Amino acid sequence: MSLLALGRASEVVVPVVLDWAFDNSSTCAEAAARPDFGCASKHSECLNSTGSAYGYVCRCRHGYEGNPYVKDGCRSPRGRRPAWTIFAMGLGIGIFLLLLVLANVFATKSLKDHKAKKMKERFFKQNRGLLLQQLVDKDIAERMIFSLEELEKATSKFDKARILGGGGHGMVYKGITSDQHIVAIKRFKLVIQMEIDGFEVAILSQINHRNVVKLFGCCLEIEVPLLLYEFIPNGTLYAHLQVDSPLSFPWQERLRIAFEVASSLASSLRGFNLNCP
Repeated sequence: MSLLALGRASEVVVPVVLDWAFDNSSTCAEAAARPDFGCASKHSECLNSTGSAYGYVCRCRHGYEGNPYVKDGCRSPRGRRPAWTIFAMGLGIGIFLLLLVLANVFATKSLKDHKAKKMKERFFKQNRGLLLQQLVDKDIAERMIFSLEELEKATSKFDKARILGGGGHGMVYKGITSDQHIVAIKRFKLVIQMEIDGFEVAILSQINHRNVVKLFGCCLEIEVPLLLYEFIPNGTLYAHLQVDSPLSFPWQERLRIAFEVASSLASSLRGFNLNCP
């Protein structure tokens, strides 16, 4: 045991550095011109030896591994690619995803617009808009029929600041049409099943009397039609008929209004004329 321990204690470790070069009589520039050039792999590169050994050494380029001294010895390891390849792949994937998103947005918008157009056409037929076009003159019908986009623009998308009044049946909004006419737009509630369609609009549009608010037009491309009336700046009839209101009319004035309204309706219906086919 003592001899073995003594032998182990006397062991000496000497560090050794191996420095070598290929073809110690040439540099990279000289060796590359000869057919026996040592850097055989196409993905290798030559380095002049800077150590004690004169000559050159070969190594694989960045992104490759293997033996640079044999043909096709330097290969890209699985899962690792050159930086330019990764950049190109990332750029291609980014462009593809961008085009995919744009195509999805375009397809969704086109589908939404198509569904909205079909819905408007269905409501227009349901509200007998085609009948309105047949009952009145073509030029008059074009002026009377408004699109939902026009009325939304006229009322700032039915802003609350545009409300003139309302009740159980709906709200009345102040609007300004594209030809700068100020109108009152009546928007009925969906829960109120108002039987208003193109036929009733055609009849109401024929009434023209100073005591009856003039109907200018309508919008028939939604479930419950919108009606456009002449804008009256002196408030609503409701405000003038309230007993406790400072604007209330006396009974004599109320009877006069009732009589003139009935007379105007009777005269308008007697002179009612439609272009019935």
